[in-house]
Amino acid sequence: EMREAGVQPDAVSWNTLMVSYRSSPRASVDMRAVMGEMQAAGVVPDVATWNTLMSSYSEPADLRGVMQEMQGADISPDVYSWNTLMKSCQHPPQIRTVMEEMRAAGVEPNVATWALLMRAHKQPLAVQKVIDEMLAAGVAPDSFSYSILFNSYLKKGGAREVIAIFESHLKESPGLINNYIVTAVVRALAAVGSEADIMTFWDMYKDRLSASDLNFLLHLSLRGINIDSRRWHWVNDLIAATASSA
Repeated sequence: EMREAGVQPDAVSWNTLMVSYRSSPRASVDMRAVMGEMQAAGVVPDVATWNTLMSSYSEPADLRGVMQEMQGADISPDVYSWNTLMKSCQHPPQIRTVMEEMRAAGVEPNVATWALLMRAHKQPLAVQKVIDEMLAAGVAPDSFSYSILFNSYLKKGGAREVIAIFESHLKESPGLINNYIVTAVVRALAAVGSEADIMTFWDMYKDRLSASDLNFLLHLSLRGINIDSRRWHWVNDLIAATASSA
């Protein structure tokens, strides 16, 4: 239709077509076929094209191969390219190695890069150390960064730490308080907070929770995951009241 209207597809058009093949069982083959058509039409693949192709691979060796192809085509991998490679790494040392290569190539890690490193750690103190490194590098942690930290503490029974970090780092930063943060703090308060603490927090932030967040909390409360189940009745009552008023 574009061509019939006298409009020639550009790189964005071709990239969009490539993205449509992400769920294909032959994604990499199909995307390469589109790249071939793109080049035959006289459109040069850009970094977004190559990044889209990278998204069709999952093994580190394959991803590095695509990055080498990029460089052979005089396209420098960007932060998204490096982050995609990091997603294929299983352990923190592997991710740190890629980060070193990334910096050596003149690309600085962004908040998503640091999040990948955080998620690879299992211990809360290790995740906290990564956040400290982020800050030292001049990258401000976002809501997702803190939600990773909170969840790592909750898995280890660190409810009090979650509340303390919220009070010291997030309470005065409303832009960082999203549904993930609220859900984590509710879980922490359900474990160690007083009835008044829970109700005060709920009244302040319940509007940031979606129906799926409420269902998640209810699911946890019914299972009593990492929480004294006797304390969860407060959360159940608040969830029911919120749902009935929606």
